Amino acid sequence: MTKILIAEDDRDTLELYRKGLTGDLFEMRFAANGKEALDLYQEWQPDIIVLDIVMPVMTGYSVLKEIRET
Repeated sequence: MTKILIAEDDRDTLELYRKGLTGDLFEMRFAANGKEALDLYQEWQPDIIVLDIVMPVMTGYSVLKEIRET
């Protein structure tokens, strides 16, 4: 099963992900801000990460930079 971390602060966009990525192929977790996304990444080690660029606390770019440095 493919683990997908989705970092998105817009509720409508999150709903699109929830409705579009269904079935037995994906296990998804959601983060509402950049810090939460980074914490989930470190704890859960997803296969795919979808990052919103403009998020509270940390931007998607900042999250990606932290991940690449570790």
